[in-house]
Amino acid sequence: MDYYNHYKLSPDFGFLPNRPPISHFSTPSLLPLNQVAKVFTQKLQQKTFQLSIQDLATLDFSSIHKQEELELAYLYYSVFAHGFVWEKGVASGYLPPNIVLPWLQICEKLDRVPILTYNSIVMHNWKLIDSNQKISLDNLETLICFNDLVDEAWFFLLSVELEYIGTPIVRLGIDLVKNNYKIQAQKRAQFLKTLSDSILAITNCLSRMYENCDPHNFYTYLRPFLSSFESIEYRGAKENPFRSYHGGSAAQSSLIQLIDCILQIDHGSERTGQYLKKMRFYMPKEHRLFLETIEKNSPINQWLTEDAPLRPLYNNCIKRITHFRQVHLEIVAKYIMGQKQKVGPGHTGTGGTNPMIFLKALKKDSSDQKR
Repeated sequence: MDYYNHYKLSPDFGFLPNRPPISHFSTPSLLPLNQVAKVFTQKLQQKTFQLSIQDLATLDFSSIHKQEELELAYLYYSVFAHGFVWEKGVASGYLPPNIVLPWLQICEKLDRVPILTYNSIVMHNWKLIDSNQKISLDNLETLICFNDLVDEAWFFLLSVELEYIGTPIVRLGIDLVKNNYKIQAQKRAQFLKTLSDSILAITNCLSRMYENCDPHNFYTYLRPFLSSFESIEYRGAKENPFRSYHGGSAAQSSLIQLIDCILQIDHGSERTGQYLKKMRFYMPKEHRLFLETIEKNSPINQWLTEDAPLRPLYNNCIKRITHFRQVHLEIVAKYIMGQKQKVGPGHTGTGGTNPMIFLKALKKDSSDQKR
């Protein structure tokens, strides 16, 4: 069985698509979206997007089956929706049918929720500048942004590189599944060392946030567009027209949750565990199922019982994922809490939580796993 294909994963790109996302539509009926996306940032900054989007026809996606076109459309309509709702700094209260109806069609085909997610705005919002070179921050561009600031592109693309750097962790997860969670004793130490090294690598990547993303610019110009929807009317929807969803959040990263699942980190509290489980429904279904099977079957606890010398290697993984969460905590403290007196809707995280309380609880959950 091809487990990578089954779970929509890649041995070379991890949770990222196994080839760069397309940057424009070629299907004739979808060509109007290319033009809307081309002028989106300009219209939004001029505060004329709400008015201009009225000219877009209600497109029909019933005959669209190419995965790459559906993913690009999901990204575009998600960004259009958040631009529409938050263009004037306060929620519009509704979305028009020409956004809602095609978006719901796309969501049904992809089995996704109609809201901007980490999977859309990060995982499918990049292209290689030089297709002959690998994924790296200096070889990436976004497909679409709310602002034309380098800060926003850096914020999204740093996460793309982080996901790419974390690919060895995905390979470890696939090895577990492929071998029915029975890893030979002599290979377990290398398994934990690879995991530890990969956690350190993604932490080093995350630490680069400060290089080209200014806290004031993030908080003032980007963060409002990532906010949750609360009782927004999806006009034209046949069911539940008034909807509430969490906004895009790093908690929706399948990679970070995979680390917890492999290490059997217990997020049993209501403050952390229930929220993380809820965030899985903002991921692609296949990624969610991958996390669930690893979480249920990871042999880590058995290894530590059978082979006490593995404990220092396990504890090093715990030390490094705790440090990763400390770095994330410091970024949130500087980029959100330190900027809260500036413009922005509310002072919760984009995913609808108090980010400091949530991240401190995650960090404690992690550090408490030391054996």
